[in-house]
Amino acid sequence: MARTTITRNVSISSASSTTLATIRAGLSARSYAQLPVTWPGGSSSFWLVPGATENILTYTNAGTWDPTSRKMLFLGCGYVQSRLVQYDEATNTWSKSDPNPPGNIIHAWDHNAIDTERGHFYVSNQNGSGYWKYIISTGTWSSVAGNAVSETHGVTWFPEADSLISVPPSSGQIKALAAGAGSWTNFATTSYATNYHGFAEYDPIRGVVYFGGGSNNSSALYKLTSAGVVTQLASAPAGVMDLGGSSGGNTCCDPVTGHLIVRARPSGTMYAYNPDTNAWSTITTTGGSFLEGKSMCMCVPISTHGVIMYIGTSDGPGNNTVCGIYRHT
Repeated sequence: MARTTITRNVSISSASSTTLATIRAGLSARSYAQLPVTWPGGSSSFWLVPGATENILTYTNAGTWDPTSRKMLFLGCGYVQSRLVQYDEATNTWSKSDPNPPGNIIHAWDHNAIDTERGHFYVSNQNGSGYWKYIISTGTWSSVAGNAVSETHGVTWFPEADSLISVPPSSGQIKALAAGAGSWTNFATTSYATNYHGFAEYDPIRGVVYFGGGSNNSSALYKLTSAGVVTQLASAPAGVMDLGGSSGGNTCCDPVTGHLIVRARPSGTMYAYNPDTNAWSTITTTGGSFLEGKSMCMCVPISTHGVIMYIGTSDGPGNNTVCGIYRHT
């Protein structure tokens, strides 16, 4: 199957009779719908690696979507062994595999990324000293160059730069690993700093990366261009961009508008950053009650259908995990 390249004008597929497509077709703007799920072996068994006390959604920001295979891919960890989780749209089924070469990466944070043109899925360990690449078509892993930073960092694929981007929490140097390269390079400088839980998200409409947030800088937001230009943007509402905070949330870009969407946990309050006006707003939504109270969540922008998938659970073992989609526009 030929690879699919993300372009700035995302094409939403309607010629599909899958469960996901059918549910999406019934959604209006600013609304959620729950996706029917059967977790193989049960919810806790699926999301909790044997020997772990914390499920792999703990301290997780976002998973990834491959528009060619139409699969969601996510690699998480709960202090023991990393587990690769995949959702197959064609069959509306979920699968898991472990152990994986990345081993014990502690948690996933914002360390999953995908190059959709080549079909390469990337993941980093806690401090970036180890990176791995998973080739989706063959199901094979390999290690790639590491980029040791002081702590958790934002990671995303930047198509315009044809590079994996890492935003360290405190060094002031944004790093890039070009496709096929054997080492990282300095891509841009920034005044942004935090201690933990920062993020980096790609906007497929404007072809830029947004980054910032963190436990002690949760309102900070910046933009990165493919030319390495960094611009500070309007501050987010206090606390919402701290992945580990009690009122913090999950960040990703809506695949249709490119707006940065933040869903606070466990309240479910939604915020949107509009790049065209450089302004934040609170979003009034409907249908999201199934996610309320879920303190451990993950978001996945699904470009094929112009929605965001959310997966959430409310306890360490991963019992009663739910999944649904949100249509922003």
